[in-house]
Amino acid sequence: MIMRNVKIYVPPGQPGPLLEFLPSLDEKLRHKLLRQIFQLSQIHLCNLKEPHFKHFVLEKYSLLYELREKSKILVRIIFTIQNGDIILLTPFIKRQPRDTMKALEQSLRMLADIREHPEFAVNIESKMEELM
Repeated sequence: MIMRNVKIYVPPGQPGPLLEFLPSLDEKLRHKLLRQIFQLSQIHLCNLKEPHFKHFVLEKYSLLYELREKSKILVRIIFTIQNGDIILLTPFIKRQPRDTMKALEQSLRMLADIREHPEFAVNIESKMEELM
């Protein structure tokens, strides 16, 4: 079984987008999302397919994927895979198509940050209490 590290973007002095986003969701949806994040750490890359995952094909966004969860609302998390690690970048609630474009642009800025400061990508395990 594959077991990848899952990391989250946490800039210094801030909780990071995922840690701010998850508490805003209802408990059932938050647990569904966390379960899917855990499954993501074990899934083979060729199984990152719709409806639960989407790989962006436009060249500008080709490093990015989208984790998708649905209840009464559509929840998305933009992520990337670097050196075998999964890095969760931008979580958002999708209400209209441009929400995805804004999240993709934000994720590209986060990736640039991580390239300059690899310490901004923090193992999710070290933040699990904050996620619950």
